[in-house]
Amino acid sequence: MYKENCIAYVGLPVNQINACVDNICASFLARGYITALYYSNRLMQLPLAVFGLVFATVSLPMMSKAYAQKDMATLKNSLGYSVRFTIFISFPAATDLAVIGLPTVKLLFERGKFNSLASLTTNNALFYYSLGLPAYALTRIFANAFYAFQDTKTPAKMVMMTMILHVILYNLLMRLMDGGLAFATAAASCFNFILLAAYLKKRIGKLGLKQISFSYLKALFAS
Repeated sequence: MYKENCIAYVGLPVNQINACVDNICASFLARGYITALYYSNRLMQLPLAVFGLVFATVSLPMMSKAYAQKDMATLKNSLGYSVRFTIFISFPAATDLAVIGLPTVKLLFERGKFNSLASLTTNNALFYYSLGLPAYALTRIFANAFYAFQDTKTPAKMVMMTMILHVILYNLLMRLMDGGLAFATAAASCFNFILLAAYLKKRIGKLGLKQISFSYLKALFAS
């Protein structure tokens, strides 16, 4: 039990670990980049904390109860509902951050030593972080499905694989493109989500992808 709990806790703070690695790598780049990453990450975390984690928190006891009762249909319905609602919220939020990020950054932070150049750098990182916002939120929900099965090892393994990819992307992108660190974080989070979804489908069968795809198209159109 102790070993499984330790494995579970490895998976929980992955975004915080990635943000820490972002800052370490940013220290080798231009002055002010650490600040830009910090503020852009805070803005990205706001809709994630307000909306994304709410559905992740609610979904866990629902799926755990369904699994305990051997009711896979209810478990899949709970998972599908949480996924569709998260898509409905996270896609417009990500679009908002990507499209009007610059005036938001200027309004909140541009004063004193935080000049227009700092706003541009922060907005550039925010744009790439926002690309991964839906994946950040959906990853928590799919990980909860495994926790409902009392399987903490699979999400932890996915996290470790994701972190390896993260480091590789860091080294490839940090000096090749502006915002490369933020883009690497977003891409790694998408990879983590895809791994979890693939393994979950292998374990419980169909995930209701038609309904999820329809919700995705509606959210994309609305965004």
